[in-house]
Amino acid sequence: MHTLDWIPRGAGVNIARAGRCHGWDAVRMPRLWALRVLAHLGDRSGAVVAEEAGASPRYSWLVAAGSADRWAWPEAYEIQVLGEGCRLTVPGLARDRLVRWAVPPGPDRLLTDAARLRAAVAAALVARVTPGAPRA
Repeated sequence: MHTLDWIPRGAGVNIARAGRCHGWDAVRMPRLWALRVLAHLGDRSGAVVAEEAGASPRYSWLVAAGSADRWAWPEAYEIQVLGEGCRLTVPGLARDRLVRWAVPPGPDRLLTDAARLRAAVAAALVARVTPGAPRA
């Protein structure tokens, strides 16, 4: 069991290391895919960090450390797995801009099941590239 001491108090931010030290890796993707994935997962999503500063907003799901190590997506989709030793900007629970919790962590909501997340990403990508599918 890992503590949540890597989440800053208040509205600050922290740079946290992914991997075994905190028990999670992050799966980061552009907002285009992320909003579809969030809709697909619904209340089955774990905590999600939204980094909305700049021209390329990104969302990051926390998954069990090592559970997404072998994932590979075409580079054009810009989906990254931040594994052991990578860093993620983590917002405080009171933060509401630029870097914030799209889905805040809670006692029963931290990690997203990796298999469920992978299926949701695949569904989002198929919906985006299928002719006649609604566009984001």
